[in-house]
Amino acid sequence: MRILFTIVFLLSILGLAAQQRTITVVSDADGSPAGDAYIIVHSLDGEGKKYSVLTDEDGVANIKFTGRVYLEISHASFVPHIDTLEAGQSQYYRLTPVSISIEPVVVTGQFTPDDPKRSVYAVKVIDLKTIENRGATNLRELLGQELNMRVTQDNILGSGLSLQGLSGEQVKYMIDGVPIIGRVNGDIDISQINLNDVARIEVIEGPVSVQYGTNALGGVINIITKTDQGDKINTSLNTYYESRGTYNIDALAGFRVKKHFFGINAGRWFFDGYDQDKDARDLLWNPKEQYFGTVKYGYSFKRLRLLYSTSLFNEKITNRGTPRAPFGVSAFDDYYYTFRNANSLTISGEIFKNHYLNQVFAYSYFQRRKNTVFKDLVDLTETLVEDPTLQDTTRFNAFLARGFISRNTAVKKLNYQVGYDINIETASGRRIEDGSQTIGDYAAFASISYSPFSWVTMQPGLRYSYNTAYKTPLTPSIHFKFNPAEYLIIRLSYARGFRAPSVKELYFDFFDINHNIYGNLDLEAEYSNNVNLQFSYTRPIGESHLFKFIPTFFFNDIKNDIELIQDFSNEGGTGTALPYTYGNLSSNRIIGANLRMQYQFKDGLTIGFSTAANGRKYQFNDTLSSGGFRFSPEVSADATYMIPKIKLRVSVYYKYNGQFVTPYIDSDATVAEQIIQPYGLLDFSLGRSFWKNRIVISAGAKNLLNINQVNTNGGTGGAAHSLGSNSVPVAWGRSYFVSLKLQFTKA
Repeated sequence: MRILFTIVFLLSILGLAAQQRTITVVSDADGSPAGDAYIIVHSLDGEGKKYSVLTDEDGVANIKFTGRVYLEISHASFVPHIDTLEAGQSQYYRLTPVSISIEPVVVTGQFTPDDPKRSVYAVKVIDLKTIENRGATNLRELLGQELNMRVTQDNILGSGLSLQGLSGEQVKYMIDGVPIIGRVNGDIDISQINLNDVARIEVIEGPVSVQYGTNALGGVINIITKTDQGDKINTSLNTYYESRGTYNIDALAGFRVKKHFFGINAGRWFFDGYDQDKDARDLLWNPKEQYFGTVKYGYSFKRLRLLYSTSLFNEKITNRGTPRAPFGVSAFDDYYYTFRNANSLTISGEIFKNHYLNQVFAYSYFQRRKNTVFKDLVDLTETLVEDPTLQDTTRFNAFLARGFISRNTAVKKLNYQVGYDINIETASGRRIEDGSQTIGDYAAFASISYSPFSWVTMQPGLRYSYNTAYKTPLTPSIHFKFNPAEYLIIRLSYARGFRAPSVKELYFDFFDINHNIYGNLDLEAEYSNNVNLQFSYTRPIGESHLFKFIPTFFFNDIKNDIELIQDFSNEGGTGTALPYTYGNLSSNRIIGANLRMQYQFKDGLTIGFSTAANGRKYQFNDTLSSGGFRFSPEVSADATYMIPKIKLRVSVYYKYNGQFVTPYIDSDATVAEQIIQPYGLLDFSLGRSFWKNRIVISAGAKNLLNINQVNTNGGTGGAAHSLGSNSVPVAWGRSYFVSLKLQFTKA
């Protein structure tokens, strides 16, 4: 009897186990689990019963009915799915996202925050997911993989960027619409712009001078930070290690209380320096230490939102000198200290029906200090060198007041934007003429958007400005957007770019053992004429595939182009650095084309391929020219795949930078060329999240091809430094990284 009872008990247990069925639900776009999918289970074996269950964080749910069942699966982000299961059957479901290509809202150059498909500008968006996939910690690492962008490196002045062949003062960098100041050699040091608080980056290539004035002649890079949150509490802690001696840590916290938002973030990033010669004291890549933090407060009232932000940044770069002969027991070391403080108050939102207000007030401060010390390498004591030319502090102050009112509604054929823009910048320091100089720029701008038909939009614009240093011309633009088919958008534009010489280019002198640069009071303002044409074909294929085909063509004719050129009439300066100054070229013409193709597969694989070629032609003066266009090719490829079963994200990025030619005038008053040889950068990363996305681990390798320096031919060209005439630094070789992110939210 006891044996019979035991057998019946075991059979009942097995029967209950047989009733357990596992349902797994994932995204058909990237294989990620669909947590909180709602499943209604109907019995089809005469029981007439039904009940519901939610999937867990892994997209898994268990059902316990016997026999055949009918399932209804729904989720806010996916197309609903129904199915019938036989007895004892488990199932793995792939749901199709409601939209496999959800476009973000963009703000750069827009009348109101809007879908980029509606914009007359071709706005490139680098979203947070892309930033995380690349393992990028600062703007230099991120943009180095972008097409039409080339990163340059000066290990004293920092990292610069060219966009469509233009760089330095011709590219405008902004954080939440506020210009970043502190250009030392024409470029903003983009390695100082960290990405710990960034939501996305918006890029417009080509002049946007009507909206943003001077410096926007080559394009705009607008860094959009995290300025709001849906959760009551949002906190995160990030740690990052890279094998070349990088140790980063930063933290972020955000709180929402009814209509109030509070945010704070802070961090420390450290780089130990690098040189191929492991025994070298004077490293090619100098050690640096950065501290930064931001505090934000937001308040929403009616349909308006107020946001105040203040941020601090402090960096120390150590430039160790070569041990002095004959005994090598002492050296001269340089320390470079950078301090930034940016404050902004933004009021934005709808003020009355269909009208949008955006008003920004900002004050920015930048200071760069250089100290040279005599260091005893035996007892490690340091003594400040008394020579005043080896000690320097330069300061920049900038005030911005910018506002506009727009009407932008799809039900109106005619929309408009009117605004004003005030920029006042002051530079002071020993290397500034008379100790301090100020330039003010006061402007008004307006644009009209007219859609005579639903598939045609044209947007003319005009800017008038008064500059305290130069007479400025009217700056016009006109943009056309055609949508002749559901999946095709054509954008055609003409834009006038304008840029007055900066305080630095007019008055700033910078020289040390590596640099010998002088300001030029005789500079003339530069302007450009730009034509841009883009075709954007984006088409879903089937229910869950997506194909993008985007060719772009542009021509930019720049008059009075301000460039850093060698000055053979000036014998000043120190060390072996050649003298350079800022001068006007008669013209700088740039022509280019690029193509971007991307295919998104239903199994979570996305692959992309891009290629570009930009050509430059210089007319130095009435008699000297670089001849024909000098073209530089670029190729990039990327692939990202989410492995569904283990929820592992795999990403690969490759960028080929072709031969880059810079014509210049040599000491014989003839045209020569500096040629930077081609090179490629290959990065690889893995990423996985755990515990309902509270823990995110990423790891990978950067610069797998182990590029350090790239050979150059034909002299120093436009390089105003003496770091070696036969090569330029590109990267610090192959490295491996790992990052750990802890994040907690409370709804």
